[in-house]
Amino acid sequence: MDFLHDTNLAELSEIANMYVIPDFVKSEAVPEKTASAELPETAFAWPAEKLFPVTSKAHTWLSVAYLDKHASNIGKDEKEHILDNLAVSMKFWGITTDDFQTMMHKKASETTKGFPLHYRFCGSTHATVHVNSAEEIDKVASSLVESRTEMPWLMRADVALQALNAASSIGCDLQDSTKQSLQKTAGFCIASSKKLTQDLLYREALYANHGREDLVEKVASLRSEYANKESILPLEFQKIASVLDSLDRFVSLHGTYSPAFAAPEDIGHAVPLCTMQSAHNDIVKLADGSQVSRRKLMDKSLSLRFALGKVASKKIEDVDIITTLQALPAVVSQEVLKQVGI
Repeated sequence: MDFLHDTNLAELSEIANMYVIPDFVKSEAVPEKTASAELPETAFAWPAEKLFPVTSKAHTWLSVAYLDKHASNIGKDEKEHILDNLAVSMKFWGITTDDFQTMMHKKASETTKGFPLHYRFCGSTHATVHVNSAEEIDKVASSLVESRTEMPWLMRADVALQALNAASSIGCDLQDSTKQSLQKTAGFCIASSKKLTQDLLYREALYANHGREDLVEKVASLRSEYANKESILPLEFQKIASVLDSLDRFVSLHGTYSPAFAAPEDIGHAVPLCTMQSAHNDIVKLADGSQVSRRKLMDKSLSLRFALGKVASKKIEDVDIITTLQALPAVVSQEVLKQVGI
């Protein structure tokens, strides 16, 4: 409940994320729990339980912060007694309300700057930008695509995920194209296992041309792992994209991406989840009797089937409509057939 009983200082980490911790707290080491056993009851704001130490300015500040976090778990009378003792200790150590106003208003000050997006890699933050609107998030999405050569995929994926969370926190509606771009960069995609196999075979040939049989073996192993799957799900897709990005950079091929040599987030004809949902919604609308053109139906259902590895082509003329509709639930298929006059 207080910092002496905070195992591995897990709660202190939460407090550090929530509040601005004064320098006088940062500069003092947290004492061992065993050391507190020798202290008298008067060294604590809750003497009966030997909780919330007030033996220094830093300890008093921390006790106030921990009490604020656990106040709902303490009875009214006990809490009033603790607060009275803390008030006396604050006055003794010269802690003012300003110390806690700084702490409590951190989130408000961050809001005026915007939602922070941290560009992190290998445990270090290389840059931070702030976004406050859909337009600013759109610029971030575009920059992540443009910087795929310079910026590792793991970093771009992390920023894309933060941008999606920022949009939710700010409460702004992103354009479909922006949402699709961010989801694709973050690896929230479903991919075709057949197309993935083709992309991996192409990579094996490129690595072999560079004399890197060790990398060829890694990609061949990856191809074998996913060869028998009907489709590649988001967590699997993210793992594959991360591995391929590392290998591409290792042999300096990350600047040569093309339609034939797919970038990590494009492998397997990756389709963002929001695109899949949109396709599904349109098909359901059609089944409900809404006006959706036959051409649009075909485009949507084929995209879904291609992503799921059900067909080898996305061209309408290459796939019969009856075959395409077989991928849909039976009831929906019947209704769709009626709507398109079949």
